[in-house]
Amino acid sequence: MKLVKMLVKALAVAVALLVSFRYMAGFSLKQSIVLTVLAVAGWEFCVYVQATRHAEPTFRPFYVRVIPNWYELLRDYNLIRDDQAWLELKAKLERAPASEYSVLRNGITFTVLNAEPHSFWPSLIYSNNHGNFGTKVDFCEAIDRIGGPEVCIKWGVHGYEIGITVSNIEPGGIEPRKWLVIAALPIEEFCLYWYETEFLVQHWQEFKKRRDELLEENGWKRKDVSIPEIHVDWPDHIEHRYFTVEHKSI
Repeated sequence: MKLVKMLVKALAVAVALLVSFRYMAGFSLKQSIVLTVLAVAGWEFCVYVQATRHAEPTFRPFYVRVIPNWYELLRDYNLIRDDQAWLELKAKLERAPASEYSVLRNGITFTVLNAEPHSFWPSLIYSNNHGNFGTKVDFCEAIDRIGGPEVCIKWGVHGYEIGITVSNIEPGGIEPRKWLVIAALPIEEFCLYWYETEFLVQHWQEFKKRRDELLEENGWKRKDVSIPEIHVDWPDHIEHRYFTVEHKSI
């Protein structure tokens, strides 16, 4: 609707200028058309500059859920000995109470409630798994309550970094945990929670294209999980070899 109004307004301005140049200023038809095109282009540029300068992004809280693709992750990074170890781990999970949080069953879910002004940096975070608040994304969950490897998501330079921490048992004792980044999730994926899609439509389309390019460069693919027959505001869904992520405004 906003786009239609802008087009109608631009057309009205163009007609008014063309008439003014042709009949009031006495220019030829060709000169009037050239002057009108230049004037409208200048007007559109001024509107663009004013919009980018004065339009304030409106932040909307959103949640992020990270589900590891457990079998591939544990197998490829030698975190399980064999398929039998995987079956034992699943059996142990099935014996645990359903009300008890387990990263194997529930993954990691958090909600970004607020962000730094004029940036994508989260500033108030809620852990949906543990019911507490924090000021940064830094979650690590042990695969086994006894210990062992952890699956983590942390805030990095370019967005979210998802990976594991592991420690080796050596003759002299246990080494400090090592943080291994497996997947990088560009912060541009979440730009829609800062800007309305109607704002500068052409810019938005270009931004979405670049966002998908960044996802692909980092090993992610967008997947449409919606069901046309069911009219629901479905979450965005992206997949990596080792992780599945969904996110949506709240």
